[in-house]
Amino acid sequence: LSASGISILVLLIVSISGLGDSIQDLRHPREKEQLSPEIVLIFGSIGVCFDLISFWGFYRWGLHSILSGYGEGSPMASPMAVNDAMSPSSRIIGSTSMNMRSAFMHVGADLLRSMVTVLEGLLVIFGHTDGKSTDSLASVVVSVTILCGVAAGVLAWSRQACLFFSRRSTEELLPDTPLVEFSRSLPDGLPECL
Repeated sequence: LSASGISILVLLIVSISGLGDSIQDLRHPREKEQLSPEIVLIFGSIGVCFDLISFWGFYRWGLHSILSGYGEGSPMASPMAVNDAMSPSSRIIGSTSMNMRSAFMHVGADLLRSMVTVLEGLLVIFGHTDGKSTDSLASVVVSVTILCGVAAGVLAWSRQACLFFSRRSTEELLPDTPLVEFSRSLPDGLPECL
């Protein structure tokens, strides 16, 4: 849970920083090196290929971890699964799922950046747009889109953290009682999960 939280925080900080720099460059263009659209296009294309291979790896070996949840229709929705959720091994599974989701979010952000980089190179080469402003505008698009995705990641992480800490508090209060038996009479001090 902590690794995924740090990962989401890093993605958030980098996106906000990139957004701020890009907006500053659009408002007050600085003299910097000329953009080489061919290099941008090659870099973006290699990035897209690498990210698609990474997505294939997630699909092949980690799809269940990414899509697992506790909603209705999920295997975790049954009362027996709720009892099993109190076991220490379920924390490992839950944190693995959150870590996989966090890693998936990073690969998705990188794929988005790579695709926008390819589009940027194509616009500068064939559309004859200004390289500096196109680069700054591309960074704004990527940063804003990633921030929207990070918001969903923060929500999922918050739910996972809430469940973790409420289970921990519950185990400390009533260590030998199954969750299903006392869930109707929880003390007021336990947090409600999002």
